[in-house]
Amino acid sequence: MKYRLSPRDLFSESMANLAARPTRSFMTALGTMLGIGGLVATVGLTNTAGDQIVSTLQTLAPTQMMIQSSVDESIGFGASPLTWASVHRVEHLSGVITAASMAVISQGGLVSARGYRSTPKDDTRLQSIDVVAADPTMFNVIQAHLANGRFYDAGHNTRADHVAVLGADAAKRLNIAIIRPGQAIKLNNEAFAVAGIFDDSDTHAELQNSVIIPSNTAAALFNTKKPSSIFLRTMPGAVRQIAQQAQLAVSPSNPSAVKVVAPPEPVYVRKTVAASVRNLLLIMGLISLAIGGIGIANMALVGVLERQHEIGLRRALGATPTHVAAHVMVESAATGLLGGFLGMALGVFAISLVSASKGWTPVIDPRTLTLAPIGGAIVGLLAGVFPALRAAHIEPALSLRSS
Repeated sequence: MKYRLSPRDLFSESMANLAARPTRSFMTALGTMLGIGGLVATVGLTNTAGDQIVSTLQTLAPTQMMIQSSVDESIGFGASPLTWASVHRVEHLSGVITAASMAVISQGGLVSARGYRSTPKDDTRLQSIDVVAADPTMFNVIQAHLANGRFYDAGHNTRADHVAVLGADAAKRLNIAIIRPGQAIKLNNEAFAVAGIFDDSDTHAELQNSVIIPSNTAAALFNTKKPSSIFLRTMPGAVRQIAQQAQLAVSPSNPSAVKVVAPPEPVYVRKTVAASVRNLLLIMGLISLAIGGIGIANMALVGVLERQHEIGLRRALGATPTHVAAHVMVESAATGLLGGFLGMALGVFAISLVSASKGWTPVIDPRTLTLAPIGGAIVGLLAGVFPALRAAHIEPALSLRSS
């Protein structure tokens, strides 16, 4: 009589064997559950955190961008298209809140303090501090925080007044903590009244160690003919549009001579940050999953050794090695499937718990929930290959004799 094993019988016998040892079955599925749960939680939390990053970026200060010349005048490849009037061409673009031109007059120029209660020794104490020329709107563009005094305004710029604003680091090096009447600094032997000190800026921290003077003053005293950069503060979401329009606005005849440096879109930032976090956590999840697969393989092998006489009896009654191997692999796959479902539930619970504690809106990809049980079953199936081969090679006579 030929031994026949229908899929229904194979499945029912495998489930009966698993149900006969519920504690062992659960502990075997525990490793897969933790691995799958870790993967589901990792993907869900990175997607959730990524959306929060975008929301946070969009509620921060408006996006800033910079326009520079792509022409290198130092090697004679043409003239920079930027002029002090270029800022008026871009500040009227849709989405631009404010704009300002800036030029570096001297990097590490010699500056000294004089004026209020100064002494000859103080007057000769030279410091290497960057000197920058900028439009009055620059302080609004970089969102500088005024610590003392005031910023110079359009009137100072129009009259080319000898006024300056110091970054906090520059003021500290010049030993100027509070603006007093008559407080001044000397630039290239020219006296400049100190109007104010700013101690913080959302961007351009390098300006903290700079002396900033009006652009018209720099043009009159230092022959600063052109700005080196134009800074813009824009509305959220307008970066890409302004980046395309700014080149034509500044240099209609040769847009390629203008380079626009724009920050990445929030979506790109979210993907970059989420990918970095996801890659790290996915490795941890895969390690847990591998450990779970090893656990299934170990328990399946132990089960095969414990049931040698049963397997031998089946073989003696006509079961083929294929039937025996299929029986072991179905049990392993079912264990992995159970771990996959439990891991999916654990991952969803972890996502919901973390999101609730942070006040976030959980983001769960339905494909992850679909693939979690399938992944668990595949891990269980692969883990059962070796125990199934071991069971298939059991000799009936030897196993019955040993039992």
